[in-house]
Amino acid sequence: AALALGAPEAAPPPELRQRILDQARSERPNVVPLRRPRRWAGPLAATAGVAAAAAVVLGIWATSLNNSNDPRGLTFNLDYKDTWHGAAGAQVRLSEPWLLSFGVAYDSGFQDSSKVSPMLPVNSAWRFGLGVQNQVSKAFSWGIAAEYMYGGSLDVNEQSSATVALGGRGDLVGSYHPGILFLAAQLEWRL
Repeated sequence: AALALGAPEAAPPPELRQRILDQARSERPNVVPLRRPRRWAGPLAATAGVAAAAAVVLGIWATSLNNSNDPRGLTFNLDYKDTWHGAAGAQVRLSEPWLLSFGVAYDSGFQDSSKVSPMLPVNSAWRFGLGVQNQVSKAFSWGIAAEYMYGGSLDVNEQSSATVALGGRGDLVGSYHPGILFLAAQLEWRL
C-alpha cells in the first residue's frame, strides 16, 4: 500500500454529513448541560478587603482605648511571649483493615505561669492522641480518635490597686487546672 503525501483531503459525501446531524439532533435529550463555573474570586476579594479594613479600624480604635491605669478601660497589656510547638506521631498497620494512629505534642506557654490572665486561662499544654481507622472497602472507611490536653496548674493573681467602691475591679486570686478530652469520629466514602 502506498501513502499519498500532500494529497487534497476528500470531502465526505453529503448523505453522511446529514446522517451525523440527524443522529446528533435525536440524542439532544440525552445531553446533560455543563454547569457554568462559579465566580468566587470577585466576591471573595471584596469580602477580604472589607474584613481587612474593619480589622484596621478596630485596631486603631482599640489602641486609642489602651490605658491600663483606668479601671474601666477595655484593653491592657497582657505581656504575651512568643511560643513554639513540637509534635511527634506515628501510624501502625495492625492488620489489613486496621490502622492505629498515635502522637504527642507540646505547646509552650505564652504567659507568665505565676500570673495567668483570667481572660485566657491557658498556657503551656501537653497533648496525647490515639486513634484507629478501619478500611472496610476501597470506597469506605471509618475511624474514631481521642485526644487529651493537659494544661498543668495555672495561677491567677489579679490584685486591684483601687477598692471596688472607688471603681476598682476587685481581686481575683485562684488557679485553673485545665484538662480537656477531645473525641472525634470519621466516616470517609470515596466516589
